Amino acid sequence: MNFWNRMSIVKRVNVSFVLLLALIISVGGLGLYQSQKQGTYLHQFTTETSPRMLEVSRMMVVLLNLKAELNQLVHLTLNDDIQSHQDLVLGHHQNYESIEGHLKNAIKR
Repeated sequence: MNFWNRMSIVKRVNVSFVLLLALIISVGGLGLYQSQKQGTYLHQFTTETSPRMLEVSRMMVVLLNLKAELNQLVHLTLNDDIQSHQDLVLGHHQNYESIEGHLKNAIKR
């Protein structure tokens, strides 16, 4: 405290401005660092996570459709409707090929 009292007012003002400038630069640097960090996270989300979530959503739609077709198959089996049963089995074969294609694409990524 004695050091501060011995300084002239001009030196006190200069030291205060230098400390204020150092504080502003450090806060600005921290803000810039956090902004770049958020930009990196956003880039990672848009390039990696979002397409994967889209693929998962598509696979969920396919699986829900297969579940509905399986329910129809069970219903047809219980009612012994052979022609409808054969048509449904052919439709399942095409859906399985579609799922296999989706899985191969997902694995490649």
